[in-house]
Amino acid sequence: MMRELYVSIQAELEKIDFEAIWPGFAPIEFILIDDEIICFENGEKPKGSEFFGNTAMYYEGRLVATWNVSDACRADISGLAANIVHEMFHGFQKLEGESRHADEFAIFAYPDNLAAYRIKSAEYRALARAYENADPAALADFIALRRARAEALGDVILDEYKCETTEGLAEYAGLEALRQLSPEKFALRVEKHLGKLKNPGENLFSVRLMTYYSGSILCLVLQKLGIDFLHNLTETRTLFELFANDDPITADFNKYYTDKKSKFDDLLSKPTKIIDKNLLVMGYNPMGMWQMGDQIFAHFICLGKGDETDSKDCEIIQSPMILNINPANNREVISVILESLQ
Repeated sequence: MMRELYVSIQAELEKIDFEAIWPGFAPIEFILIDDEIICFENGEKPKGSEFFGNTAMYYEGRLVATWNVSDACRADISGLAANIVHEMFHGFQKLEGESRHADEFAIFAYPDNLAAYRIKSAEYRALARAYENADPAALADFIALRRARAEALGDVILDEYKCETTEGLAEYAGLEALRQLSPEKFALRVEKHLGKLKNPGENLFSVRLMTYYSGSILCLVLQKLGIDFLHNLTETRTLFELFANDDPITADFNKYYTDKKSKFDDLLSKPTKIIDKNLLVMGYNPMGMWQMGDQIFAHFICLGKGDETDSKDCEIIQSPMILNINPANNREVISVILESLQ
């Protein structure tokens, strides 16, 4: 029975163009495992203790892909072949010198940060939308959300990126193999992956598991959008870092912040005078005001002693100025810095 299954899977694997999946990718020997025996290319043996999972490993000096065969999966030969291609790709990664391996214990220590998980959920929905609609704007949303989550979490997210790279690329390889064998089964498996991204439930908190779905769908999104992500596996940057190196929001923010700071710096570089006020802001031009700390740069301001609705006896200043404000009441101006014309 196991031998027949092995021969059927081998016949499916022979239909696959491995080079079309990834440059240089080639099949390696595979071994099927059940509770009692292992079945390999040249025979069968009793199962040893070294076989305990689906993986790529060295066995008797040769690199092999292994798969534990359950009764449920025996009926889907093309699906089984695609799963074995996933493990074969892990073997390819070993041969190519892949170094982007996650620290699993760092992933176990992923912070129980509810705000970060909310961002992650939105991030995954954006990624699914990017695939379903071939939408570059949704991919940009995914990138922005992920960057926001990275800022909230810090370096721990790098191990998630690494796992998404190693497992996501292997899962992508399996999906591409399935696409070649059965486009219908490929579409069904992709739909299941998208469902995991859009409605993960408690799986959202299983960081490693979700990288299988996010990494493979990310590859398919990039493929759909014509963004080249195929690379030499000696690369040290993760998949996300490879394609998301351009960040227009950061560039725009840096320009905005530099321009805002220069308004303060330019005025303070000139001879100035400080006028004590201890008055309330009664009127202002909100489109011409910028704040840094407890200072506001403005071009027009109306100051008075009455309440905020009383504009009588208002003192108008119409000139570049810096307002030193009371941090406990940001409408109270303690003093004004003006350019000294003397």
